[in-house]
Amino acid sequence: MSIGIPMKHSISALWQQGVLSGEHLVKVGIGLTRAGVLAPLRPDRLARLLWRAWHEGANFATLLTSAAARFPERIAVEDDLGALSFADLDRRVQAMAAALAADGLGVGDTVALMCRNHRGFVEGLLAACRLGADVLLLNTEFPAPQLRQVLDRHELSLVI
Repeated sequence: MSIGIPMKHSISALWQQGVLSGEHLVKVGIGLTRAGVLAPLRPDRLARLLWRAWHEGANFATLLTSAAARFPERIAVEDDLGALSFADLDRRVQAMAAALAADGLGVGDTVALMCRNHRGFVEGLLAACRLGADVLLLNTEFPAPQLRQVLDRHELSLVI
């Protein structure tokens, strides 16, 4: 299962290929505003959102960036360790993505996630997406032989 969208589909790449035009982006923006999806943002939050969308493309992490810009104090994740706001989750995901990138993970790599329902799953998923890596979700209930088969079928860069 590939969750991250390769960088060749990022907004900047589509712009450079001439697929998107300024007029097209304005029309899309107007439609999303009328539908209530887009709302006015503080200039600093809008700049951060646009920068990430431009450089990282459209993926789950872009949705987190948008939620952190619009609703920074709202609860994004709650688990046994407590609650994380969208802003806190965004900071944690950015820190994890930076650490993974420093270890060489990036576009074209595949990250396997084998986590139960907790913040580590969400953070790992979003950090991998933010880097443009593909994500393989693994069932935590896999028996060892089945897990070995799945792991052998994929060229994994990392298992979280």
